[in-house]
Amino acid sequence: MVKLTCSRDSFNLLKDSWEDQDYCETFKVILLNRASKVIGVKTISTGGITGTVADPKLIFQTALLCHACSIILAHYAK
Repeated sequence: MVKLTCSRDSFNLLKDSWEDQDYCETFKVILLNRASKVIGVKTISTGGITGTVADPKLIFQTALLCHACSIILAHYAK
């Protein structure tokens, strides 16, 4: 498991997962355990070129189902 110790670690983790995105907005969540180790990265929504919807119910459902102790929310628009 990858441990996140600073914001640069989060950036590097997400950068790799966004390399293949074509001109669309994407909203992702990083799920972490108590030791700040990454449980997973989940794409919550992908939109068009001008927007995407981040539904709080989906974000919290994902965190609860994965037993995440903390989350990092990320939005990217190319």
